[in-house]
Amino acid sequence: PLKTFELLGAEVPQVSAVMIQYMMLQGLAVNAQKLIRMGKLFLTIIFASMADVDYELREAMKPYYFQYGTYLAFGCLIFTISCCYSTVAPIILPFATIYFSFDYLIQKYQLLYVHTPSFETYGMFWPVIIKFMLHGLVLAQSSLMIILGLKFGYMQQFLLFPLPIVTWLYSSHLTTTFGQLMTDLSMTLSNAANLDSERPQ
Repeated sequence: PLKTFELLGAEVPQVSAVMIQYMMLQGLAVNAQKLIRMGKLFLTIIFASMADVDYELREAMKPYYFQYGTYLAFGCLIFTISCCYSTVAPIILPFATIYFSFDYLIQKYQLLYVHTPSFETYGMFWPVIIKFMLHGLVLAQSSLMIILGLKFGYMQQFLLFPLPIVTWLYSSHLTTTFGQLMTDLSMTLSNAANLDSERPQ
C-alpha cells in the first residue's frame, strides 16, 4: 500500500504536461477558430442562400448572441486547473497567462464587434465569478494538501489545513456582507437599464 501512495505522489504532478497541452490547444487553436468563425460563416452562407424573403435574409445575417454562461464557465475551469497545478508544476503558469491573454483579447473583440449582447448584466456577473473563483481556490488548496499527504509531508499538510477553511470563510463573508449590494441594482443603474431598454434598436 505504501508503494501505491508513493506512485501516486510521483505521478500526479506529471499529469501537468497534459493540462499544459490542453491549455495551449484551447488558447491558440480553439481561440483562433473562434476568431475565424468558419463554421458560423458556412452556416450563414447556406441560410442566406436558402432565404426567400428579406426577413429570412436578415435573420440569416444576424449576428449570434454572446454566450456568457459558456465562456465564463470555461474561464473558471481553466483558472481552477491553473491553481491546482501551480504549486506542483509551476511551469503551467506561463501557459495559463498565454491562454487568458489570448482569450481576453478575442472575447473582448467578439463582444464589441461581432456578437450581439442579448442582455446587459450591469456587473451582476461579478458575484457569481468571484464565488466560483474562490471555490476553485479552495479546491486547489485541498488538492495541494492531498498531494503533500501522498508524499508523506504530514507536517506541511497540517500547517496548510487552515488555508482552505480561511478561504471558504472569506467567501462566506463576501456573500453575507456584500451579497445584497452585489445582487441588488442601485437606483442609478436601474434607471440606466430602463433607459437602455427603451432605446430604439
